[in-house]
Amino acid sequence: MIDWKIPSGDLFYSKCKEDGILEGMGKFEFGVALKFIKNFRNVIDIGAHIGETSYRYSRYFKKVYAFEPVYGNELRQNIGSIKNIDIYDFAVSDKEEDKIMIRSNKNSGATVIKTKQNSKELSSSRFSKHEFKVSCVPIDKFGFEDIDFVKIDTEGYVLPVIKGMENILKNTNYLVMQIEMNHMTPNKQECIEYLNKLNYIQFDKTDVDYYFLKSN
Repeated sequence: MIDWKIPSGDLFYSKCKEDGILEGMGKFEFGVALKFIKNFRNVIDIGAHIGETSYRYSRYFKKVYAFEPVYGNELRQNIGSIKNIDIYDFAVSDKEEDKIMIRSNKNSGATVIKTKQNSKELSSSRFSKHEFKVSCVPIDKFGFEDIDFVKIDTEGYVLPVIKGMENILKNTNYLVMQIEMNHMTPNKQECIEYLNKLNYIQFDKTDVDYYFLKSN
């Protein structure tokens, strides 16, 4: 059992750990996708945070590619010793550039890339004034192959993420995607239409998670 390391000042995940529910977070949502996943070779976890989802995936898939730009220290302390997980200290976008991320005061899981669309909300008292400078990369840069599942949890920064993995989306059969699109996602319909053009259909939705499967 993992003694989960929580980012300093985080009240939400600290409470989840105290209540013994942290490892189970996201289990139901993954179960929705699991019914449609045909192969269990490689998974990309975008927004791996402290590792609870990557840890779960490591028990199903041959390889987990975990992307986390801010909480790499906690991520490595929690799951860095698991041999089939590779950790990348990058944010994901459609091009290589630096961005600013801002964290919610009480929940490190709500750490958000600053954009023109969300700048007003990020200036509210809910968010910290501390900024993290992060390096962004497109997923296609890495040349990953045999991807069977992708999870995207990027607090509303979705469209650049999927645009930066267009080669994978085009060239992979039977790929299943789980994408969080919450109230901070300014362009949900555009994201859905972009995926539709690449032959991905939405097969389910649970709260803020949308599920897509490639229609071959």
